[in-house]
Amino acid sequence: MSVLETLRRTGTLDDEGARLLYECVAAVARAGNFPPPPEFGAWTPDAVRAVAHDLFASHRGPQRISQLALASVDDASFVRQLQTMVRNHLRDEARRTVVGRQVLRIKEVLADVSEDVIAVVSTAAPARGTASGPG
Repeated sequence: MSVLETLRRTGTLDDEGARLLYECVAAVARAGNFPPPPEFGAWTPDAVRAVAHDLFASHRGPQRISQLALASVDDASFVRQLQTMVRNHLRDEARRTVVGRQVLRIKEVLADVSEDVIAVVSTAAPARGTASGPG
């Protein structure tokens, strides 16, 4: 029985599903350059397990399980859905950090700034062959 079939029948991930979840968390965390949880200094196996468990142990856990079961049509789509879910969870967690909050604030401020207000600060000559430089 596949991980998806097990999830649909039991509403839980079996050992194979847990292994897949851990692999997914590790891969998405490293590929997306997400910071590890604050209590871990790096993406250790314990950090990966902690994030994986948080993903489904939170108040949104049952909703996430249902979404995986309903939105997946086969094993490949299950993996894609799981990767997206992990990526979104890690983004949410990153936004809660000091740096994450600063990035959000900078984006808010820049969204409110008119392009007319932004000035070019460089005094260097335009690169050769650009629209404003000699051709």
